[in-house]
Amino acid sequence: MDAIELSRWGNGEPTLYSHSYPDRKLYLPGEQVHLKSIVRNSKDLSIPVGKELTLKIKDPKGKDAGEFTHQASEYGSITQTLELGQDATLGNYQVFIYLGEERVGQTGFSVEVFKNPKFKNEVMLQSA
Repeated sequence: MDAIELSRWGNGEPTLYSHSYPDRKLYLPGEQVHLKSIVRNSKDLSIPVGKELTLKIKDPKGKDAGEFTHQASEYGSITQTLELGQDATLGNYQVFIYLGEERVGQTGFSVEVFKNPKFKNEVMLQSA
């Protein structure tokens, strides 16, 4: 799910570096997703004070699942909580961080219905 985006290396230096992640990778419908991104200016790794960042979330069908605007905190991070509905689309969600039109980060998470398997094991030992 997390990947290094090599295309940006051929297009000059990005404005910001970021590391984005959810609090975990797998959620049930109806749960809260806690997202965080740590951002730094690429020239000197300083905190990008006053820069407006947009967080866009796409569901597994590519539809918008949320869009939020943030400014980096004094520690250079942005956080967002996303409430998944009970009818949330199952599959892999993508989260993108933008500075204007420039994508500066991404991560993802999955929404699945998971249940404990129901099976029975019987073990019989034979005496020697």
